Amino acid sequence: MRILHSSDWHLGVTLHGASRQEEQARFLEWLAALLTVREVDALVIAGDVFDQYQPSAEAQALFYGFLARLAASDWPRHVIVVGGNHDSAARLEAPREVLGALRVTVVGGYERGREPDLPCVVRHGSEILGVVLPVPFVHEHRLGVRAIGLEAGALATQIAEAFTGLYARLAERAAREWPGVPLVATGHLTAGRWEEGDFHTPLHQAGGLDALPDGVFDARYDYVALGHIHRSYRVGGTRAWYSGTPVAVGVKEASSPRLVLLVEVSPGGGPEVEPIEVPCARRILPLDGPLDEVIERWRRLEWTAGELPPYVLATLRTDVPLLNPGQTLIDARPGAEGGPRLVHVEQRRASAPRVEAGATIGPPPLRDLTPWQVFELMHQRAHEGHAPDDALHAAFHSLLAPGGEA
Repeated sequence: MRILHSSDWHLGVTLHGASRQEEQARFLEWLAALLTVREVDALVIAGDVFDQYQPSAEAQALFYGFLARLAASDWPRHVIVVGGNHDSAARLEAPREVLGALRVTVVGGYERGREPDLPCVVRHGSEILGVVLPVPFVHEHRLGVRAIGLEAGALATQIAEAFTGLYARLAERAAREWPGVPLVATGHLTAGRWEEGDFHTPLHQAGGLDALPDGVFDARYDYVALGHIHRSYRVGGTRAWYSGTPVAVGVKEASSPRLVLLVEVSPGGGPEVEPIEVPCARRILPLDGPLDEVIERWRRLEWTAGELPPYVLATLRTDVPLLNPGQTLIDARPGAEGGPRLVHVEQRRASAPRVEAGATIGPPPLRDLTPWQVFELMHQRAHEGHAPDDALHAAFHSLLAPGGEA
């Protein structure tokens, strides 16, 4: 079975208020053509289709227009979509009966009683090409894990055991009912060694639990298509992979190629994974330096004929405060209609020491902090610099998570 693995489309996302719709539309057009050229049996979208629980009409039109285009083609034979932590499970599943008639299987959320309905059999005529277990984002609460009264270590163990049990139950049934065919699972979770900036929000609310251990994925799976991490990598020595975002949603992602994964899956054998680079429709460019230097680089910005004008985030280092730094740059490039767009500008003192990308001098702006970081800073201020302990960490994150207990 040949599958195309992608995830974390975040349709409807903006960059400091600037729309990403044109880039996302170009990606979907390119993807539809790729699915036909490579004769893909199943397209697997591993969560975070949309960026918001209530996606805009434009974002929904992109997604459903794309699915309609695939329905009019012979490829792929099937589309499997699972919900991520940014998706509304109910909203994603609302048109599932209609989509089912278009060879699209949608599993927006997880319920224990629905496990027997999860397997998706990919066919070509009467031939079974493989079986996909579409596991969406699953809050550990729905697997019976309760954080109250547990130390962080015990809670982490319970979460790992719960996910291990889930994947084992699904593999057991699928291997029994469809022996000898490729078996694929999905997941929208954190596993393996993640890096700062790999995702918008943490998922697993277990204090010091950074990620699920590699062993949660049953060995009977020939491939596991994961979402949530925005970078593409293989999870340890397993058959589980992240595809990453196909359209960069921020500066860090824009600094490396965006990928989809074409995977040949055979029963009992290791998957053959081919990373395919997604064409970059628009660059996201950080310009950081002394005022004169940034102005000069801004004036000289160029882009190719087939490329959308770049989005620019400027950091101006000057000891003379500017009343309107954005206008200063715009005035430096007259007649720039249809040119690069300035989506964010900030100014810092030129005499301040330079810091590595992503670091801050003093307290960062509130807009750049996660809810947990705000809570942690306030706790330290109120408790003589002491950070929250593991129990408080776990309790706070259980309130943030969808489906968490108050």
